[in-house]
Amino acid sequence: MSISQRANSIISGTPYVSKRLQENPEDLQELRIFISRNQLQFLITDNNSNVLYLHPFETMDANISFFDTDIFLGIIDQADSLNKKFVRVNAGIFSGQFSLVPASVNEENLKPLFENIFQLNNRDSATLQFDRIRELDASVVYPIPAALVNNMQQRFQSVSFTHTIAAYLRHFAAYNEGTTVYAVLLSGYVQLFCLSGKKLLFSNSFRVKSSDDFIYYVLAVFQTLNLSKDETPLALYGEIVSDSNLYQSANKYVRTVSAGKTIGHWKFEDDYPFPAHFYSTLYSL
Repeated sequence: MSISQRANSIISGTPYVSKRLQENPEDLQELRIFISRNQLQFLITDNNSNVLYLHPFETMDANISFFDTDIFLGIIDQADSLNKKFVRVNAGIFSGQFSLVPASVNEENLKPLFENIFQLNNRDSATLQFDRIRELDASVVYPIPAALVNNMQQRFQSVSFTHTIAAYLRHFAAYNEGTTVYAVLLSGYVQLFCLSGKKLLFSNSFRVKSSDDFIYYVLAVFQTLNLSKDETPLALYGEIVSDSNLYQSANKYVRTVSAGKTIGHWKFEDDYPFPAHFYSTLYSL
């Protein structure tokens, strides 16, 4: 089935195109891609950290996945801004299949174990990836569909992959002060982290279908770690607005809830329509 035949299952957000890109289309430097089963996002920046282009997609059909190479490449083929040569391409992968392990372990020795855990019966169907987080002396291990990797490597001259858990932890570990809980709402999951200074106290990912699910897991982290809901900051990332049920639920139970700060040192034009905590996964890659 072609991408056009599946179009009814895919929702495309309105792309943001900066004035800078419209006036100087040759400024393209770096393409950042976020890929999960039901969300796909593209971000283009130049070598001066200017945000030039952003375009999100999502699918509401459980049978449609952006890990499907045909769909993924079909969307790229339809977007003129993506059919360019980029100096770098960074792809962030989110999958519920991942594990956080000490960086000191031998990756080759762990491969058979995780191939069994992730049920990778056919090694040709997926490739096992280890993302090192130097700030925490840890690694995230996870599978990526081999077809997606192969096609992206053929399509783009230089492409690197990272799990979104690793991308967020690198940033939070580098800039965190005090004890902070971070909640990232992403692709039907909430990713929860807690750091005290540069020390990781908690990291996990949970499926959520409602604001009740979300606050249940957030409060569980506070209770498990014996954190004060009056004093410990809770920083929210993802497409969360202050008047949503989710934000209000968090604010009801945690006094220090706030939208997360912009990840990285990006430059936005005055007409950039998204809050700093939106699309933070792209900024973190």
